[in-house]
Amino acid sequence: MEHQENSFDRMLVDHLNRNTAQIPHSRYGLDAVKSRIAADKKVADVTRSQSSASSKSLIATFAHWFTQSTSRPALALGVIGVQFAAIAGLAMHALAPASPHSDVRSSAASSTGAAAATTARYLRISFKPETTERVVRSTLNAIQGDIVAGPSQIGEYYVLTAQESVDVHLASLRLSVAIETADIVTRLP
Repeated sequence: MEHQENSFDRMLVDHLNRNTAQIPHSRYGLDAVKSRIAADKKVADVTRSQSSASSKSLIATFAHWFTQSTSRPALALGVIGVQFAAIAGLAMHALAPASPHSDVRSSAASSTGAAAATTARYLRISFKPETTERVVRSTLNAIQGDIVAGPSQIGEYYVLTAQESVDVHLASLRLSVAIETADIVTRLP
């Protein structure tokens, strides 16, 4: 058995020696890889020198600068700087003090000052559960009202409308089929 294995090993080695001699070493191996790298490097150098000599435009200069491997750390620092500026801008916006009119935007009380805002009368409206958004919008448009608070946990909206016609609007809201309750209040929740 041992004799058969030795003969098989010898046959295998002979076969490999005969067939490997037929493979051209210029296409395979370390020498071939080195020659391909050198050829690619020559092409890159020629392209780089042609682009820097032929194109003098600002865009081409920046594109060339950003594609160079030595400028990648500068590009990374530039990107980090832009990100830092964006985050700082957002943080400054978030930490900025709120406007005194942020609770009551576009209301008549905000244009007349804080004294008018403290004496304002609001309509507290509760719509029926089956009321659609379109009906809510048309009801508010009919009384020329702005929602300044709500909906609360029980579905109440606080609406600011012209102070001289609050009583008239309250009467019309109480007659509406979409309204469950409507009252006048002087304070927001």
